[in-house]
Amino acid sequence: MLSPRWRKMYRDMWLHRTRSILAILAMVVGLAGAGSVLDTWALLGAAIDEGYRATNPPSAVLHVDGAISAAIAAAKTVPGVRYAEGRQTLVVRAFVKGAWQTTTLFASPTLGRERIGIVSRELGQFPAPPGSLTLESSSVEFSGLAIGDSVVLRGADHRTVT
Repeated sequence: MLSPRWRKMYRDMWLHRTRSILAILAMVVGLAGAGSVLDTWALLGAAIDEGYRATNPPSAVLHVDGAISAAIAAAKTVPGVRYAEGRQTLVVRAFVKGAWQTTTLFASPTLGRERIGIVSRELGQFPAPPGSLTLESSSVEFSGLAIGDSVVLRGADHRTVT
């Protein structure tokens, strides 16, 4: 024999069949939605991690003033260092989408042949010809630029270059 608690539950569910069915369906849909989101998150996380590791990201980044070649040569002598490469960075302002935005430019003498922080071409010419830039893919939407567009850059000395 059922306890009064279970009898009341069954009777209420029977008397309010539509409401009970809708509540059960809402729970099922909610669980299915949560499961789909978690599954997508796990798959996306794995794909992002795999893509990031394929670039052979640096284990350390050193900011050096002066002769970078001496710093690279010194880094190569440290035990456990497999590769050491140098890149010059320059922080400028870029006029995109009607406003000035802070932008970091990277220059490398071995662009396209690097072993650390590997850059690969998706569209356009790579490496970019003199007087042009290569945009990292996540910067394309931010900047609103497309292949062949011009962009105005302004350095710390307030000179502009197109």
